[in-house]
Amino acid sequence: MHQTDNTIDKTSTSVLKSFLVTTCEASILDAAAHIGFGDLLAVEIPTDQKAETTRNLSANQIAFVSALRTGGLSFLDVIIIHNGMPSQIEILGQFAGIKYRRKIRFH
Repeated sequence: MHQTDNTIDKTSTSVLKSFLVTTCEASILDAAAHIGFGDLLAVEIPTDQKAETTRNLSANQIAFVSALRTGGLSFLDVIIIHNGMPSQIEILGQFAGIKYRRKIRFH
């Protein structure tokens, strides 16, 4: 029987894609893997870093990094970690004088 390598969340390594990340993005992903389950609070993200580190990421991790970049997010109130990966972020916003908390999921 052929055995495949799996990541911490049992994702087969064959579905991972090589992706360039910034130092901060890599640190967030490392912290997520380290804590496993929980929350990262009040995370500042520098927007002037260049993506220079190659990582093998799952589709959900790529969606997380892409959301940071396309949204131009420089501060996250909460990053919810599930099974060693960012599964949801929460950001504060305001529209027409009404404050809100937006949740973005990556699964």
